[in-house]
Amino acid sequence: MTYSYSLPEGDTSHADENGVMYWHLTSGNCAQAQAHLDYAWPWGFQSPEEVLMFQVGTSMCAGDVATAAAQFDRGESRYGWAGLATFGRNLCNIYRAYLSYREQEPQDAISCPGGGLVYWPGWPDPQPRDDPRTAVVEAESPDSPGSADTEEPPEPAPEETSSPDTSPSLPGEPADTTEPPAGTSEPESTPAPDQAP
Repeated sequence: MTYSYSLPEGDTSHADENGVMYWHLTSGNCAQAQAHLDYAWPWGFQSPEEVLMFQVGTSMCAGDVATAAAQFDRGESRYGWAGLATFGRNLCNIYRAYLSYREQEPQDAISCPGGGLVYWPGWPDPQPRDDPRTAVVEAESPDSPGSADTEEPPEPAPEETSSPDTSPSLPGEPADTTEPPAGTSEPESTPAPDQAP
């Protein structure tokens, strides 16, 4: 028997980032899931484990098994996926679906790791965070040696112009082409991407 990647029904009853992401994934809205994750990762999730596991699910949704494997292995080496059994909401489903596909075992034969979820440092206080999906350390301050803002020498301005916008562009929120499940809505906490802080 061949085990394909398939997500079971999960908890999408809360209109938070976790519920919205899982709804996109189980609805097959892979591009919208990726856009939402790319936009909301710094503030919409309690843990870097959530970001990594949702990236695994989003990559599998899009058929990008290599990226899913790389992100899964990153989470395995950094956190051992601690707390997925106790944290529960949707992450354990993605973990079991991915391992079922990779190891060719039934999902009900796979247990999620226990223990405590690894929260962001200083959670819930907002502060610069490092995207756990990348090797770049985004959380470093602009004055830190080797930070993303100081890795490349500045280019001289060719002529006097208005100040260019050098801030990184954020992907927009998922296209509003589909509706969330009945009884839920997109998270009210999600600010518009072009809204000034």
